[in-house]
Amino acid sequence: MICLEVKIIGINVCKAGVEHEFGIVCAIIDWVKRDMNLFPENKQPVSLAEEMKLSVSGSATYGKDDLEELNWVKSNLSIAMRLTLRSLNQIPVIHRNQERG
Repeated sequence: MICLEVKIIGINVCKAGVEHEFGIVCAIIDWVKRDMNLFPENKQPVSLAEEMKLSVSGSATYGKDDLEELNWVKSNLSIAMRLTLRSLNQIPVIHRNQERG
């Protein structure tokens, strides 16, 4: 099985993968900078004006109507933070950060 090994500043965060024949594993880094002046004062977003996040998620398919959503990591990042993402051909190991949705 294919899994993704994720490290943040050299620290193992997770090995994300699906132990079954069919599934999805996804690692996304997103950055957003909002012009807070465009929002009326009473409708300001709850998020920051500028933020960067990492999310590692996926799903496992067990049959036609049996889908399990998986979430391993949701983390705020900083500029210049070193991230390592490596694909491995092995059964994923569940780490303490893994959350099953």
